[in-house]
Amino acid sequence: MTSDVRLEKDSLGTMEVPAHAYYGAQTRRAELNFPISDLRLPKRFLRALAQIKRAAAEVNRDLGLLDPHLADAIIRAADEVIAGRFEDQFVVDVFQTGSGTSTNMNMNEVIANRAIELLGGQIGTKHPVHPNDHVNLGQSSNDTIPTALQVAAQAGHPRSAAARPGALAGSARPQERGVLADYQDGANPPPRRNADPARAGVSGLPRPGGPCHPAAPAGLRGAQ
Repeated sequence: MTSDVRLEKDSLGTMEVPAHAYYGAQTRRAELNFPISDLRLPKRFLRALAQIKRAAAEVNRDLGLLDPHLADAIIRAADEVIAGRFEDQFVVDVFQTGSGTSTNMNMNEVIANRAIELLGGQIGTKHPVHPNDHVNLGQSSNDTIPTALQVAAQAGHPRSAAARPGALAGSARPQERGVLADYQDGANPPPRRNADPARAGVSGLPRPGGPCHPAAPAGLRGAQ
């Protein structure tokens, strides 16, 4: 190993990742596994996906599922992605496997590592911000990818408000109080959605209380 790379470990093993990359092991695997077209997803789509991560952090914070200190760092990092930073960090080919899990993880890892950096930590350590447990909390690529497609399409409309950074989180507010009450009395433990198939079993299948379920905040549901 040289100083040009860092080693990252996850449930699939150890990967060499470029030392200064904001993406991590899962993105690097996807980049190596799918060198198909050299085409990347559009910038508007990536901004929409970052908006979803931002909205999820806001709602998870307000529901008491995510430490406010971590949530605020995730929101700041997502805002930077929305503003157009880190475009060179989204390296997964548009032709990839599954439901867009690799792109979802690419976004999770970039936002997590930037949030870690904002908090004074070292990128690649998954501490104090974890790409799955914190950035991807309550989500699945089966939800985020189709939702990002719709948000990106709406953002292209001249009268759309979807491009505003806080637009998505506001849609979750009407149901938030009832959902929070359910979680606080222990009736429905928080959903733990995970984009890592080796940790989550079959990735992205809807579960009771998950983002596709009626009990979930409206801002975190998948596209219908």
